[in-house]
Amino acid sequence: MIQNIIFDVYGTLISTGTGSIEATKEIFMSFIQSGKYLSLAGISPHDIYKKWKQYHREHIQTIENFRPEREIFVMDLAKLYQEFGISNCAEKDIMPMIRSLYGRKVFEDTLSSLEQLKSKYRIALGSTTDTEPLTENMVVNQLMVENVYTSESLKVYKPQPEFYRKILEKQAWNLEETVYVGDSYEDDIVGPKRLSMKAILLDRNHRYYGEQLKIKPDAVITSLNELKGVLEIMNNGD
Repeated sequence: MIQNIIFDVYGTLISTGTGSIEATKEIFMSFIQSGKYLSLAGISPHDIYKKWKQYHREHIQTIENFRPEREIFVMDLAKLYQEFGISNCAEKDIMPMIRSLYGRKVFEDTLSSLEQLKSKYRIALGSTTDTEPLTENMVVNQLMVENVYTSESLKVYKPQPEFYRKILEKQAWNLEETVYVGDSYEDDIVGPKRLSMKAILLDRNHRYYGEQLKIKPDAVITSLNELKGVLEIMNNGD
């Protein structure tokens, strides 16, 4: 019987919008327009951001000693600068990306869905992020959840099993009574499933539609409005 829900945040409850791409554009546009760096020829800010995301995930997964995400952003940018032969200081240039983390908005279905679920389930948030931007985002959106865990507070990143295990321990929740809900297959399905935790994939834009997922989520939804009914079906099945 499911009694507890751990929600991912970004892409699940709060939209990331286009802020990251706009920040990449702000950082790199002068280099692209100058024509000085031939390695940037024909590459758009969107293409650069795709590389940035790839490097960011690699850094998170391979880092030996925990570092907050804001420091990993500097590592990402430094690697991009090295790839493109740019000699600027990544630590000084990173601010547009850090600023893009603030002021993000919840999806239309977030607040109403959470209010419905709070009457029946215990809720926590578990997000790969630093604590400060998440706190600001929650205040701006009046996202009222008491139990909030970030990679910074847990000192571990998704999809490492310890991320989910620590939340269960801190909440004193049973694994069998808990479900993880999120929009990332690797972080929000594969990670929890390594602990045999139930996991529901929120596929807002049908990103995974038709894909043969090796590790199956317990359910797939396209809106948070569907979650209450899905949980009732899962509990009736138990």
